[in-house]
Amino acid sequence: MDSLPIHERFSVSKDIFTQTLLETLPIFLIVLKKDHTVQRMNDTLLQALGYSAEEVHGCHFVHTFIPPEEHLFFIAALSRLSSVRQTVSENHILTKDGGKILVKWHNNPVHNGNGCPSCYLIMGIDLTEQQAVENRLQTEKSYLAKLFENAPEAIVLLDNDGTLTRANSEFTRMFGYRPEDALGRALDDLIVPDEFREEASWYTGQVAAGGRISFESVRQRHDGSRLHVSVLAIPLYDEIGQTAIYCIYRDISEQKQAETALRESEERFRTILENIEDGYYEVNLQGRFTFFNPSLPVMLGYTPEELKELTCLDLMNKIHAEKVRQIFRHVLTNGAPRKQVEWNLSTKKGEEMYIEASVSPVHSNGNTAGFRGIIRDITDRKRLEEELRERERTFQELSITDGLTKLYNSRYFYQQLKAEVGRSNRYKLPLSLIMLDADHFKNFNDSYGHLEGDQVLVALARTIKEQIRETDSAYRYGGEEFTVILPVTTGAQAANVAERMRRAFRKVAFQPANDGIVNVTVSLGIAQFMANESITDFIKRADQRLYKAKESGRDRIFYEEERLAC
Repeated sequence: MDSLPIHERFSVSKDIFTQTLLETLPIFLIVLKKDHTVQRMNDTLLQALGYSAEEVHGCHFVHTFIPPEEHLFFIAALSRLSSVRQTVSENHILTKDGGKILVKWHNNPVHNGNGCPSCYLIMGIDLTEQQAVENRLQTEKSYLAKLFENAPEAIVLLDNDGTLTRANSEFTRMFGYRPEDALGRALDDLIVPDEFREEASWYTGQVAAGGRISFESVRQRHDGSRLHVSVLAIPLYDEIGQTAIYCIYRDISEQKQAETALRESEERFRTILENIEDGYYEVNLQGRFTFFNPSLPVMLGYTPEELKELTCLDLMNKIHAEKVRQIFRHVLTNGAPRKQVEWNLSTKKGEEMYIEASVSPVHSNGNTAGFRGIIRDITDRKRLEEELRERERTFQELSITDGLTKLYNSRYFYQQLKAEVGRSNRYKLPLSLIMLDADHFKNFNDSYGHLEGDQVLVALARTIKEQIRETDSAYRYGGEEFTVILPVTTGAQAANVAERMRRAFRKVAFQPANDGIVNVTVSLGIAQFMANESITDFIKRADQRLYKAKESGRDRIFYEEERLAC
């Protein structure tokens, strides 16, 4: 490969790079022609869609894989690539079996030698799982609001005399009474068999006296059939005293033999607030806690007694305290609850916690007396989001960086060179390019092995970076070849930089195997950009001068002045 002309070597290297990129990255990759037909899809996307490479090749991507209602949106994202380097879009993609996958696309043009887009390289990230998680979270939020009406147990409210005042749909299904037939009647008359009336009357008296009871018994349906039930009966109070009885009936006919599971289920549904993992709070208008569930002090690391002595504003810094004041003021003024608001709290140990909270008004005698809501610890989620952002940044860096030398790769070289050439033409500024090659590198590899050869390439990359400015940029062009772009630099100035590189690298000592000290030299070619010159010709001139440096004996630079842009 070392003996091939530079453009052929680059073509082989580019093919290898493209093949590796398409088949190894765990993301969706597509190469589209300008007419939006599929030139290539990687295995990751083919497997997700359920197609083979032969089935998709040549297909019109938009018409085949994008839902009709999203065609224009996707085409618009590609159209903008004539003026920008990348567009980002989200849309669904259709699988072979008719399913849909939500994908976030990164659309990139691939330019030909004339700087015009010849095709599109499209990278996608599957968002389907993320959307499913969001849907599950939304379902959980609506669960508590619908619990009474849609609970799997029959739930009723009674007045102190045992008269039915409210029943949910499960009561109607379980016992066969329509609401209009049951409301206003004594519950015992509706569902208690004669032989259990004394027992039921005793339980009713216990609850009426303020007792909270849980028991198992037999009840009957409207049609006379019977069922085993577990019953939870709770007296409800206001400021005056007991006002109602809250009863939950569960059909345990089929689960009678599963006593352990039944007891766990009764305990779980005895009270929702005491068992949810999220923290529930109530505060007065001064922010002092008036009620909270057991999860909240555990979450914050305080004992219940300690938490009662604090206000919610004591748990946060000034910035978040002011944010919470504004939220409370908004709820107080408008009376509308706020959901999914985020702020930070500090635990007793001083650790910062990210939370997602709801804030609703607490009313008393027609006035707002405080606030209540749910607090969910989202610290882990925030950390995962940050890790995802970091991974995306790492992926972006890896996509433009050579793994061995940590210099930019050849693909990024062409992007940057195009930008610098445009700047040079626009502002009439000098621009120079250095191409360099390790001398006799193949012989070194053959003699000492590729691992030792890699050390030479790493050392050469380090030497290049030490000799250039922050405004310059260095690239591994391919194999043992490197390039350096020097903006606002004449060819003569670039030649000085190249000579420093040559001398510095000549002093680097290598000690492969046990053969003593070995020095490797480098040859360099320098070209300064000429007015309105094509990028291909610019690179070719630098490459030809590198070749002349090697022809002249290696371990030297070659530069000659020509008609320049500036």
